[in-house]
Amino acid sequence: FNGQKETIYQIKITTDTGCIVNDTLKVMMFKEADIYVPKAFTPNNDGNNDLLKPFLVGIREFKYIRIFNRWGNLVFESKDPNRGWDGFYRGVKQPMETYTWIGEGIDVDGITIKRGGNFLMMR
Repeated sequence: FNGQKETIYQIKITTDTGCIVNDTLKVMMFKEADIYVPKAFTPNNDGNNDLLKPFLVGIREFKYIRIFNRWGNLVFESKDPNRGWDGFYRGVKQPMETYTWIGEGIDVDGITIKRGGNFLMMR
């Protein structure tokens, strides 16, 4: 596969017994390895955007994500990109405000990728 642009593929699977499953798959293309974090999340237990997690593109080894409050205190850290922050620190709901994140990983070519930014927590 050598895709050049975002494409939506139609998938049709037929089993030996004749069952048919239809689905679609959106394939997105990225030019380089990176670590993305949403600009906002809503940890209100409605099942949507309740965890803030990094989205990794071309990252072979994820080192960490760290989240800091506006005073520079570390409120969350993980080496597992699938373990997201739920908006709590030491069992206490954190306030709606802007937080800062930093993350690091190693891409498929062995290059260290360090990224950071801000996001808004909304309840």
